[in-house]
Amino acid sequence: GSINGLTVSNFTPEELTLGVLNGMADELYGLYSEMGITANSLVGSGNGLRKNKYFDGFKPKCLLI
Repeated sequence: GSINGLTVSNFTPEELTLGVLNGMADELYGLYSEMGITANSLVGSGNGLRKNKYFDGFKPKCLLI
């Protein structure tokens, strides 16, 4: 992996965290897309979601929510 587009104005913990979360969502969405199925909703579970306060209210760009 890599981190691109860093500048003096966006190199903050918040922006870096948001970039990582969007990267994770993009990877998972890519796997979902390859399955060739459609869904009306997506559900996530596990400690990675429950115990990460940054996921609360996170709306991935790739899902266009």
